[in-house]
Amino acid sequence: MENLAPPLSVVLQLQLEMENGHSFRESLRQMLRSHDENDFMKTIREWSVRKSHNQSTDVLVKSLTSPYRRTLLDLFERGWDGEPILEPLQSMEEEIRVAAQAELDQFIATLPFRAMIPLLLLQFPAYMLLLLGPILSDLSRQLGSM
Repeated sequence: MENLAPPLSVVLQLQLEMENGHSFRESLRQMLRSHDENDFMKTIREWSVRKSHNQSTDVLVKSLTSPYRRTLLDLFERGWDGEPILEPLQSMEEEIRVAAQAELDQFIATLPFRAMIPLLLLQFPAYMLLLLGPILSDLSRQLGSM
């Protein structure tokens, strides 16, 4: 799961745990124990610590730039308060998959242009030197003999 988008990975792991009959808090605890450490997992861990100590998480949620990450933490708020969140998790999984696929498609569409940058910056000047080098050396030799 390390190659997936972090919110999608979190949603899938949490959804799997909840479908196996665990509560939201148990699923979150299990996910925090077994999941790889990345920036989003650090944010979720900090969110969990703040919630367990009855501290405000508004600043933490607002500091996230991704709307999917903010929505996921808002959904976690509802789950922490005891509201069932399995169905919203499933719909969020589909939304994140569509967004990740769209982002991947956009990246793939721009890949040929990105691949041309080294060609333009490195190979084109070298090719021009190969073409113009003999002409310039011949020109300098002819100007030097006059």
